[in-house]
Amino acid sequence: MFKVLGEAVAKFQADYPGEAFWGLRTIWSTMRDQGPRPIIEDADDCLATKLAFPQLVAGYDLAGSEIVGRPIVDLLPELFWFRKQCALEGVNIPFFFRAAECGVSDTAEGNIFDAMLLGSRRIGNPLTLHKHPGLVETIRTKRILIECSPVSGTGTVDLNHAFPALLAQGVSCVLCHDNSGMLSGSGHDVGRPMTNIFWQTLQAWEGIDLATLGSLAENSVRWAAFEDQDPDTWYVHTTHPFFFTFAHLCCVMVQISLPTGHCPRGLRPQNPGEILRNGRLADIKFLSFRLRTVREASTGTGVKAARLRSWAVEWEQFCLWVVTEYGETSGDGAGSIEDRARAAV
Repeated sequence: MFKVLGEAVAKFQADYPGEAFWGLRTIWSTMRDQGPRPIIEDADDCLATKLAFPQLVAGYDLAGSEIVGRPIVDLLPELFWFRKQCALEGVNIPFFFRAAECGVSDTAEGNIFDAMLLGSRRIGNPLTLHKHPGLVETIRTKRILIECSPVSGTGTVDLNHAFPALLAQGVSCVLCHDNSGMLSGSGHDVGRPMTNIFWQTLQAWEGIDLATLGSLAENSVRWAAFEDQDPDTWYVHTTHPFFFTFAHLCCVMVQISLPTGHCPRGLRPQNPGEILRNGRLADIKFLSFRLRTVREASTGTGVKAARLRSWAVEWEQFCLWVVTEYGETSGDGAGSIEDRARAAV
């Protein structure tokens, strides 16, 4: 399969030169409801595939029901064996675990703690994370991205999803498809599942606006595994107490009216306690994503820095298109809004 994937990527790049295609990488998933030997054999296959196709394997995950399958704590011997073998072979296959996506249970919630302790760089769809303030603070401190899937594979928005609560608590989040975009979808929606997810998220919650969607999209780039990185190069520490994604700065002066939200009015994040009023999100745009400053994020020579710079240019162009197209509807001249938007970036 990986040989075919590599050939397909190379063919696409040859057939469509100049297209904004950033490549394709996979996270290897092992079914967790197996015994030690099958899991070790599958993990060994992952390692062999990484050695044969280093650019196509980005990380390792455990798939399957957390209720029926084995919890992470029970899989520690296999996982430590896998990590040791990776070290012996001189390859880097980080963990990208999903945890607590199967509802409330001691086993599922324990997987969040274990995923964090094992250094998972992203955690997939932890539905009960927001109920553990101490764990939330640790997730923020360790700069772990939370993958959220508020739109199910059937296209229905779960209004009780933890996604808005996690944003209100200052957790770095990203929108994801509940199932792989390659394996689900039907009709005219099959080719653009993420477009529908962003649109439905915008319509579902009053506090979501252009700046929020932009930050979520930027986080997808910021925490993407474009290339192999060790922990020292994956995380970049900063001494700034608060800092914001490029998307927030682009939108801060764009005072347009959207059907389901409003634009930022300031730059400093609010206290989470002030954000949740009467059980509803009053404002979630200014939550700090504690990774690095806007300028620090896109400086450097790595692939991720180049991708962030490219994304920032496209995002600024999109914001200017929005104010040019719809600025008059806000009662403000489009030109003056453009000037302020440029000043913000």
